[in-house]
Amino acid sequence: MSDGNREDRAQDLLAEHLRAREASIDCEALARRVAARLRAERPQRVRMLSRPIVRVAAALLIAVGLFALFSRHGGSGDAYAATREIVTASRTAGDCTYRVTVSSWAGPLARLFSGCAIELHTRGDRFFARPERGDVDVAWGSRELGKDRWIAVRGHFGLEGFVGAEHPVLDDFRSMDLRRVLEDLLDGFDLSLSHDGDVDVIDATRRAGATDRVALHVKLWAKTDRLVVERLQVTFPSGAIEATLEDESPNPDEAYTPAGHLGPNDPVFTGAAAALRLPLLLKLLTH
Repeated sequence: MSDGNREDRAQDLLAEHLRAREASIDCEALARRVAARLRAERPQRVRMLSRPIVRVAAALLIAVGLFALFSRHGGSGDAYAATREIVTASRTAGDCTYRVTVSSWAGPLARLFSGCAIELHTRGDRFFARPERGDVDVAWGSRELGKDRWIAVRGHFGLEGFVGAEHPVLDDFRSMDLRRVLEDLLDGFDLSLSHDGDVDVIDATRRAGATDRVALHVKLWAKTDRLVVERLQVTFPSGAIEATLEDESPNPDEAYTPAGHLGPNDPVFTGAAAALRLPLLLKLLTH
């Protein structure tokens, strides 16, 4: 093989390494493959390497070393790539059931949330949640990410489609939409990545200017091979929650609608009629 071809071959191997960055490659295995392929292509008569070849080989070794360094310490690019994979997988994930514990809460639903465990169920862009307490039978959710939000209080009424409505109680309910929290991580947060065995650990802090993001700080754990979020800690302006994956059994489709949490004679109000009943809803949940 000529010196020119050998240099081109080394450059091809370097390009191969860079393209494989997001695939969590084994750097040691790559180095072994490089050495084996160069040995296989080496002519029987040993020649002195030309200076261009030495420069390319040195660049290859530096690239491998830098990649290994950033892989171990979780560079910002690696953190974003890992977060993007987790968020993308969550958009089409099947049913997951999380147990959410609320350590403290200062919003309108403090009585309902504080010291309470909440069942949170997700399916792709959908979710519904309900507190594990006997004095109130309430559930809330969304049938599309950030849209078609609904709230249901059994024995009273359901509210749905209150687009554009603003009320502090809605901010509290929105905090349990963990799919929305995950989507927000892709913009407006500083991310870092670490590893705990086969688990990716993402630590995210909201940037100063990203005031439209619901969460202030997020830490999540997801197995590298499944990309399913197994644990999530979120700090909001009103309090903090922790969600732990408990089950992946399917829920009936109706569970992701207000009708699945209402009695047969409970009405469902939509649009402006739903927005007008938000104060009454708050009264039902806080007294």
